[in-house]
Formats: sequence, C-alpha cells, structure tokens
Amino acid sequence: IQRSTFTQLINQIGPYLKKEDTILRAAIPVDKRIACALYLLGTTSELRRIGHLFGIGKSSAVCVLHDFCSVIVEIYFYRLIL
Repeated sequence: IQRSTFTQLINQIGPYLKKEDTILRAAIPVDKRIACALYLLGTTSELRRIGHLFGIGKSSAVCVLHDFCSVIVEIYFYRLIL
C-alpha cells in the first residue's frame, strides 16, 4: 500500500478508530491500529507474531481487527455496495 493511500485511510476512518488514553494505559495510536489490521488481513501470520511485530498483545490485535472491519463496513457499505 502506498503512503498516500495509507494517509488517506487514516484521515477517513481514523476518527472512528481513535481511543482515549486511560490512567492505566496509553491507547494504541490510530496509524498503528490501521497498519496492524491491514497486516492481519493481508497475511496468514499468527496473532502472536503480529502482536509481537506491532508491540501489542494478541487479544489487542483481535480487537483492533474487529474494530477496523466494523468501521469499514459501517462507513463504506452503503457507499460502495448499495
């Protein structure tokens, strides 16, 4: 994926994926969330390996992927499908 496409994706769906920091932990940045989700969708790597690559837990990687796919369906379903 080209950097310009990735930046456009961040600008379009980033606000929907942004999480707030808490007292206990810092939120995963939007660009890392999108990159992780795209990597998960584009490879057959194990969650443990992808979590290690992005510095997050495997359960966080699953949550990132679920959030990303939900936002994509919510935003683009009616725009592209119907």
